[in-house]
Amino acid sequence: METFGLLGFLLAALAFIQITIMNRKIKDLEKRIGSRPIELSTEEQQHVKELKMQKQTVQAVKFVREKSGASLIEAKQYVDSL
Repeated sequence: METFGLLGFLLAALAFIQITIMNRKIKDLEKRIGSRPIELSTEEQQHVKELKMQKQTVQAVKFVREKSGASLIEAKQYVDSL
């Protein structure tokens, strides 16, 4: 009888660990697909606009990524929208 109790406990622990890992992966995916808007301060937005006007799009995208944690695609779309 104790074998089944121990086996049940081990299965429950394994399920808990797998659920925890899946939740972490879901949060990472949400960050990647842009489930949150890019938020920059007014000064940061102005800096991005200046870089864009100077035809320094790559630097603008890099700046947006560094400040917001956005993906490459999200940052490029943000810069293009300004």
